[in-house]
Amino acid sequence: MKILQRNQPGLRTALALVIFILVSGLLLLVLSLINWPEISMDTKVNWLFAIILVFLLLVAMLVVLSLRFWSYQNKTTIVLVFTYGLPLLVVLIIQVMLSLGISADISKNIYGNLWRMTWQVLYYIWQSMLLLFSGLFLFPHVQEKTPFKKNELITGMLVGLGMGLLGAYFCSVGANLFAGQAQTQLIQPPPGLLYWIVLFFSLTITPYAVEYFYRAILEPDWKQRFPRFSSVILTAGLFAIVQMRVLLIPVAFAAGLVFSLVYRRYGLWVSVAAHALSNLILFIVAWYLVF
Repeated sequence: MKILQRNQPGLRTALALVIFILVSGLLLLVLSLINWPEISMDTKVNWLFAIILVFLLLVAMLVVLSLRFWSYQNKTTIVLVFTYGLPLLVVLIIQVMLSLGISADISKNIYGNLWRMTWQVLYYIWQSMLLLFSGLFLFPHVQEKTPFKKNELITGMLVGLGMGLLGAYFCSVGANLFAGQAQTQLIQPPPGLLYWIVLFFSLTITPYAVEYFYRAILEPDWKQRFPRFSSVILTAGLFAIVQMRVLLIPVAFAAGLVFSLVYRRYGLWVSVAAHALSNLILFIVAWYLVF
């Protein structure tokens, strides 16, 4: 990390190029393994999904380091564009290509199936990683005012339990309203690795990355631009919209408001605990209803 902190753009560029070459070589190796008949389909899909995750991790890190190199620190709007806007553009382009049949051979084989099963998960993981790296490298670190107490942590978990159950209710309503539609889009079950990756992110990286960026960075920044309390409402609205689920918008908006109040009252780690428990309940219910 000391190397990256020095003003050596040539060294950073060379390091990025080496990483890109290594990942590209690994990607080609995995793609070649997919054609081996002795390897099971589950293994092929898990390998492909794993290499995509590694590639996303490296790209997110390189994006943040590039923004830092070009002096885009403390720019919340830039971070939001790269976190939500850029991947949505990529998703839109790929969806249009698949729907128009431009790549008919791809749309019907393992790659097309994997895309339909995992694009929302990959979008979710990309958000988490970019917000995490942005909070670490593009903005001054925000220290906790006071350490949290055990009873405060319990309060946060109770809040998360309530928000999770509320979200689970809306998920069940949506599943009953649109029963059967989601299942017809899945040609095969999702990769087994997907379950554990989503669970890991939902309980660890995502709650911390989102709460730290939204509460410690975005809200104070928008507080300087908009009237009092507007920053809380706007960040909650943004948090709701990026969920990509119509039925979850009111729940996510309420959760954004509640998590913000928890952060202001008890601090970062209590709001992270509330967010994590809420995610756990939603994950269990949503996975059961969909798969």
